[in-house]
Amino acid sequence: MIRPAQEADGVQIVTLAKSILQQEFPSEQTFSAVDDLEKFMEVYGGPNSTFLVAEENQQIVGILGVKAEDSRTAILRRFFVAPAHRKKGIGGGL
Repeated sequence: MIRPAQEADGVQIVTLAKSILQQEFPSEQTFSAVDDLEKFMEVYGGPNSTFLVAEENQQIVGILGVKAEDSRTAILRRFFVAPAHRKKGIGGGL
C-alpha cells in the first residue's frame, strides 16, 4: 500500500534509509546523512512537497521524498525500496 507518511513512521523511515545507504554506499559518508529524514514532516510538509511510504504487513519497505524548490521546480530527494522488495512494482507505485 502506498500512502502519505505519518509522524509515527519516522523510526522505520530512518532505519530503512540508513540500512540501504550503509549497504549500497558503505564508503560514502555524505550519502549516509539522514538529517532531513529525522524531521521529514517539517522538511517535506510544505506546499508542493510530499513524502510517501510503501507499506507491506505494517512494515515500511519503500520511501519517496519530493521537495519543492520554487513554484516551478521540485527535486526528488529520497527514493528507496528495500532490496528484498525490489522488482515488484513498488518503485513505480511510489
